[in-house]
Amino acid sequence: MYEIIPTFPFINFELFSLEDFEDEVLAKEVLDSIKAFGRDYAPQKFDTEEPLKNKVNSKDFSDLVSVWLNKDNIDKGVLQENSFYGGSILMKKNSGFKCSFQVIWGKGNVTSFNLLSMSMSLDYFKNEENMGILWTNCKKLIRICKPVYANISNLSIPEKREAVDLTIIAPELQWKAIFGRPYIDLFSKERILATPCFNIEEIGEDFISIQLQEDVYKAIPKEIREKVKNHLGTAAFVEYGHDFRDYRDKPNLVPMFNFSNLEHP
Repeated sequence: MYEIIPTFPFINFELFSLEDFEDEVLAKEVLDSIKAFGRDYAPQKFDTEEPLKNKVNSKDFSDLVSVWLNKDNIDKGVLQENSFYGGSILMKKNSGFKCSFQVIWGKGNVTSFNLLSMSMSLDYFKNEENMGILWTNCKKLIRICKPVYANISNLSIPEKREAVDLTIIAPELQWKAIFGRPYIDLFSKERILATPCFNIEEIGEDFISIQLQEDVYKAIPKEIREKVKNHLGTAAFVEYGHDFRDYRDKPNLVPMFNFSNLEHP
C-alpha cells in the first residue's frame, strides 16, 4: 500500500529564531520589510488563524502589530498568569501570485523556537529572475530575525516533512539550509564553507547558506544529502522519514542554544 504524501504548489522559507518576537520594534521591522518586498508579496488579509477576517491597511500596520504581539490577551494578563504564553499571526495574499507569511512565538519555561515562514506560489517563478528576488527577501528577514537555523524547500515535491525540535536534532536537509551562529560554532565556519554542495554563501558574520543542488524543482538525491551529512556530522541530522522523536535518547550533535530572550518576564 502506497503512502500518500501531501504536496503544495509553493516554495517555502522558514526560520527558527531565539530573538524576542514580542519586541514591537522587531515586529514593525519585519512588517516594513514585507511591504518593501513589493506588490507580489503584499498580504491582503490577516488573523491568528483561518479564516482570515481582517483586511491589511498598507498605510497603518498597528492592527497587524497588535495581533502579532497578542496584545488583547497579554495586556489583560490572561496569558501571563500561565507558565507559557505567546502569539501568532497569519497573513495572506490570494490575488495574482499567492503568498503567505506566518509568525508563531512563545515565552515561558518551554524550550521552543520562534518561527517565521514565507510561502510563494510556484507560478511566481516562471520568471527565473524571481528566485533571486525571493532569496534577497529571505536574506533581509534573516538579518532581522537572526535565526539559528532556516531552510528553503519546494513543497510540491512529495517527500515527508516531519516535526522539528532543534534542541534534539536538526531536521532533514532541504534545497537551501541556512546555519546561524550556534551551528557555525558547532561545525566551525571552515568546515561549513568546505561543504560538498552546489553553492555556499556567507550572509554577514553570523549566517552561512548551503545550497544542496542547482534545481529547486527536482527531488534531492539521497547521495547528495548523505555527502553533506557525512561532511558536517551525521549525528547532527535526522535520516529521511524520521523526526526528532526518534532521536530523544541518542548522542546527537546539537549546538548550545541560549533561550534567555524567551524566558517568562
